[in-house]
Amino acid sequence: IAIKEDFAMAYFNKANALSNIDRWEEAILFYNKTFEYEKPQSVAYCAIGECYERIENYEQAMIYYNKAISIEPDFADAWAGIGIVLSQQNRLTEAIHHFKKAIHIENKNEEFWYLIADTYQKLGRGEKSETAYQKVIELNPFIESVWLDYSKLLFNLGDKEKAIKILAKGIKHHPESMEIYYRLATCLFWTGKKQEALIHFQHALQTDFQKHEEIFKF
Repeated sequence: IAIKEDFAMAYFNKANALSNIDRWEEAILFYNKTFEYEKPQSVAYCAIGECYERIENYEQAMIYYNKAISIEPDFADAWAGIGIVLSQQNRLTEAIHHFKKAIHIENKNEEFWYLIADTYQKLGRGEKSETAYQKVIELNPFIESVWLDYSKLLFNLGDKEKAIKILAKGIKHHPESMEIYYRLATCLFWTGKKQEALIHFQHALQTDFQKHEEIFKF
């Protein structure tokens, strides 16, 4: 910026850097600064929408996500962003519609499948939620939290044995995750497999005692 004051990309990248360290309001200023030197682009509008979403100004977030879509109707991130805002407002059925639109555009985006899986779970639509969680794992089994969320769904649906199997698979992909070990141990305990549970409890406690509260949270 010091070398070339009208270099739009520098303002855009500065905005990205501010966004990455959660300085959302400042990021918005610099994203808007780019419009002084170049025509507004969908990616910038979407980024501003996300910043507003993060500071829970959902009205402005919706405005900017829709601006992104008006420029580029197939901008999947903007459709997903609207879905997130609607979900935060507990407008879950509407959120599902927008997540579906994002998935239709980018069918192999595990983040979109994860979002719709969580939303289906909130709506109590277990079968659809399970299908979506399976898709997330198929696309990217290295997201640690999906194994916990998927197993929680199964456990709450009463399929505790399947929850145990999912957690065991999760440990193969995340052997360092003590959250999964604690969850597995707890599920085993609930199903009466106390000796197996004890083995996993001991391993988790010895490896990361601080996370033992996960037992009680679950």
